[in-house]
Amino acid sequence: MKKVGILTAFILSIIIMPTSLAFHVNKIDYPKNTSFTYDYKPHVVVAVLDSGINVYHEVFRRWNATHPSRYIEGFPEDAPAINLTFGKDWQDNYEKDKEIWESLEKKKLYWFPHTNIIGISFGQSTWYGREEPGDIILDDNGHGTSASSVIAEINPNATILMVEVGGNKLKEALLWAVNQSWIDVIDIEFGVWYKPRLFFWTTVWWKGLEEITKRGVKNGKIIVTAAGNRPWINPWLSYISGPPWVLCIGGAEDYCHGISVSAAKGADYLSSFTQVTAYFQSTSDCFPTSGTSLSVPTVAGTISSIILKIRQELNYTHGIKNGTLIDLPEKGIKITNLDVRNAINHTAVYWNTSDWSLYDWIFKWPYRNATFPPTGEPFPLWFKLLLRKSTLTLPANPFAPWLQMGWSFVNESIVNITVDILLGRKEMPEKPEEAVKYMQYIYNLRLSIWAKFI
Repeated sequence: MKKVGILTAFILSIIIMPTSLAFHVNKIDYPKNTSFTYDYKPHVVVAVLDSGINVYHEVFRRWNATHPSRYIEGFPEDAPAINLTFGKDWQDNYEKDKEIWESLEKKKLYWFPHTNIIGISFGQSTWYGREEPGDIILDDNGHGTSASSVIAEINPNATILMVEVGGNKLKEALLWAVNQSWIDVIDIEFGVWYKPRLFFWTTVWWKGLEEITKRGVKNGKIIVTAAGNRPWINPWLSYISGPPWVLCIGGAEDYCHGISVSAAKGADYLSSFTQVTAYFQSTSDCFPTSGTSLSVPTVAGTISSIILKIRQELNYTHGIKNGTLIDLPEKGIKITNLDVRNAINHTAVYWNTSDWSLYDWIFKWPYRNATFPPTGEPFPLWFKLLLRKSTLTLPANPFAPWLQMGWSFVNESIVNITVDILLGRKEMPEKPEEAVKYMQYIYNLRLSIWAKFI
């Protein structure tokens, strides 16, 4: 039986990171040698490199039983369907499907009918390289489920690819992802990391990742990474989040318009640091979690919405072509990852000092009335006080908010205006000249740090 200690799962969900509906889908046996007919449609695929995913949660439920290769150009036809039980009890579902999970293989792509999830595993490994037992793709600690649920909430029409991986296999998994033509956005849930005993913030495993991310961006993809949750460590020194061609995301609490004290500084954008996300051993429970690991999928989900809306308006049925997100030479339209990034630089929103609200921080704080899903019990007062400390905020700098916010705050609220700008329906909003100069300086500084590795 798949078991994770409640205390262990709880601690992991805190550190690294609607009404219940009853679903039941009868399993369907798909012929192995089906002759496919293709019906490509506008789509977007977001790859999440993380701990796995709870495919049973209702946030990922879609009434879709069409093989992805029929509508996603380039998706492998031979990826097998994994037909699961979708009752309302997670443990019962798992017990019925236990043999299915045990039959899955590493480094093999699967898709899950009646969800928006596809998945592949490069091994369940710890940060230190020790292999962990467990079911392939199915989440063991909650981090991957939380991050993926953020994307699913922001963009319900996105296809989410869970690339299950640990720290010591990250290079192999990322190299695979950047070489898949059908992936548009890559969300890397690994950022600034160090060995606690040594305070060493890069690892030998990750040297060379800067070359892989550079290749991915040249291939037309947008790569989103975490600044980290330790403000004393500079994310520019990370092999993942340091290079300027990737997006480095910091944290802010949008419910009170405060800059997170816990998140690392020096990011390209800030996004929501604390959110209510899907729980990894439930079909419907949700749970507040905090960290830039929630900020990253917020930006990735927002970008995926922008890409999908443009593709839908243009009836663009391809993925990335010629290193370009949307390539329609017959219409004179070409939108690259750099075009999207530049537009977001200008549509992202700076906060004023007066926007910060102590009242909202107290009374709209997601943990305020939260209960722990396995027990339904509220958190004890001492633990709430500890969480309060980790979600402390500061108001935005009244004279130069870009010193804290980079290009500023990004979430789904900027989708429509960004789409209008990229399609030429609206003019690009202006940013303060000082902000543009500062962010260009930071870009050049990061480039000077990492240029010698390319």
